[in-house]
Amino acid sequence: GSVDRVVNVVEPDVTAPVVTLNGVTPVDVEYAGSFVDDGATWTDNVDGSGTLGAYNSGTLDVNTLGSYTLGYVYVDVAGNTGSAERVVNVVDTTAPVVTLSGSTPVTVLSGSVFTDDGATWSDAVDGTGVVANYNSGTLDVNTAGSYMVSYMYVDGAGNTGSVDRVVNVVEPDVTAP
Repeated sequence: GSVDRVVNVVEPDVTAPVVTLNGVTPVDVEYAGSFVDDGATWTDNVDGSGTLGAYNSGTLDVNTLGSYTLGYVYVDVAGNTGSAERVVNVVDTTAPVVTLSGSTPVTVLSGSVFTDDGATWSDAVDGTGVVANYNSGTLDVNTAGSYMVSYMYVDGAGNTGSVDRVVNVVEPDVTAP
């Protein structure tokens, strides 16, 4: 007796899956903001298709400025790997807030000394600080008139915050008894 045997020759699966990003790359995220991951999809000649709801390699720290590479990886049943990468840039585009110390307008007698109350600044990345004296504008305490001086702070990312103070220089009242 003879025995018939059917042999099916199966080609090995050597084709990697294709991973496609949803959304765009690169993506800018504001410092300390939130990153919404658009995820990715995958297709494979044997496994079919599916979704990757979030990146599964790389790290992202929205509290540290910089560029981050996030990976979306799918490994099919045969062990073939497909991947795609998204670049996320954590950036600082928000200007610092500069707040006057003291009031505006300020009235100064001509020929007297102007005591500058300065200003303070706060920035999400740089922290807080003081602008001790105005750093823009001119003031002549010897000439009556209205002057505008500005207090500015430029953060580490080049964003500028400012606030203005009006200083009125007036002549003394010489008619007073």
